[in-house]
Amino acid sequence: IGLSMSRSTALPDLDSKVQLLCQEFETDTWIQTALSQVLRTRLDTWAEDLARLHRDLLGAKSPNGLLVARIRRMRAQTVQTPETDEKSLKKEVFAIVMEFSLSERIANQLENLVARRGRNFHEDL
Repeated sequence: IGLSMSRSTALPDLDSKVQLLCQEFETDTWIQTALSQVLRTRLDTWAEDLARLHRDLLGAKSPNGLLVARIRRMRAQTVQTPETDEKSLKKEVFAIVMEFSLSERIANQLENLVARRGRNFHEDL
């Protein structure tokens, strides 16, 4: 019962957070619906997923396009924290950002690349 209670209380909060995010970035209503639906399948990580989406949307040229791409990835279960040592990767990304004076938008894109590449990131460097 405790698990179902926490899941049922998470849903209204999830929906309101998705609504706020979509209002802030003026996304289409069908995207808001799709995002809510996909996050309902990820109740353990939805808050982290939304925080990452918000950060990424801040530098996005096309919030609608970015959200559609992320929804597709979440449906395919590829938007997850990499299994590598995340702190060391973040330090390396931070060092690169500082060394080359990268903008926040580019820094976010680099961080997303690292998350997707995971263990292959070191080979890519």
